[in-house]
Parts: sequence; C-alpha cells; structure tokens
Amino acid sequence: MRKYIIILILTACFLLHVNGFAQGRRTSLFIGASSYFPVEDNIHQGYGSSLGLSILTTRKVTFSVRWDYGRYPVDKEEGKLLNGTIYITPILASVHYSLINNSSFSPYVFLGAGLVGANFQIGERETPEDQEVRDQKIKNGLGLHGGIGIIFRMKGRVSLYAETGFIRSETTVTTTYETLLGTRQEEFSQKLSSYKVTAGIILYF
Repeated sequence: MRKYIIILILTACFLLHVNGFAQGRRTSLFIGASSYFPVEDNIHQGYGSSLGLSILTTRKVTFSVRWDYGRYPVDKEEGKLLNGTIYITPILASVHYSLINNSSFSPYVFLGAGLVGANFQIGERETPEDQEVRDQKIKNGLGLHGGIGIIFRMKGRVSLYAETGFIRSETTVTTTYETLLGTRQEEFSQKLSSYKVTAGIILYF
C-alpha cells in the first residue's frame, strides 16, 4: 500500500511541475464516490472512492492519474475465496479524449492502465475445513480500464463529473492451510474485474 501512495505523490508532483511550464494549460484535482459491480457471481456490489490529478495537454486531450479504493463483500466459493471482504486500491494512468467542447458540458472517453493493489480479509468461517485456512493473500497485479464520462461546467474553478467504465484485472490468490500434518499452500486464479460508476467534483488550479 505504501509504495502505491508514494507513486501517486510523485506523479502529482510531476503533473504540478509540468503545469508550471505549460502556458494556458490547466491542472485539476478530482474527487469522486464510486459503485462497483464485479463480474464474479460470488463477489457482490461494492462501494469506494476516487482521487486523482489531471493536466490538459491539448485542447481535447487530458492525461490523468488516479488512486481508487473499493470494498467488495465476498461469499464463499468452494476451492476459492472464503466469506470475507476484498479491498482494492488501483493506481491508474489514463488518457481522456473530449468528444465535444461545450461551454456547459463536455462528454469524453478514456482508456488507461495501472497497478491494482488488493487485500482479502477473511470473515465468518462456516466449516471445520474453513478453520484450517490460516490466511488467503491476493497478489497485486496489473489492470486495464476504459469508459465514457461527462463534465458539467460550473462557475469559477469547479466542475462536476460522472463516468461509467470497466476495469479488467486478474490475479492469483494463495491459500495457506494449517493442519495436524503441517502447513501447505494452494494457488488459484481470481478475477477482480468490475464495472464502475463514479460521480464527483473537479477543482481547477
């Protein structure tokens, strides 16, 4: 987690540095609330937040880096995750292309990639076999994301935005068992892909 925060801070400093030498270009901070809809049947709708920085590089193109946070409840699936909660913390870089530059609104498309940090917290254990599981660790991986959105321009340095998209990510989970015969580990693949809807505020500076 710490290294992802450091990456975001360094990227923010870079964007602010670039903005200082880019006449007529605007840097912005955006903050939003999100709903996630995972593709896996045993992983349920979750909620989260989004925080990021962007810089307008041309009249229609914006580059951004965002740090997302999501929390999904999980139902046990045999041979895979137990009951519990998945926490994801993607750091994603993306390019936004404005479809229409209007004084009051601006629809756009976006596409990007980044690192997807993940953690799993085991919840209620239902069977004696569940009790043998010491922990389940989700490996951090890569993710691709894309979607569409719209910016509603307000007065001054504030705008509102809403977007919907899809993040694709697949990783590996390591399950560690503690039994009378000792410790053993098993691995399986796990999809963390989900649809996402976000709405929030943009602050220009």
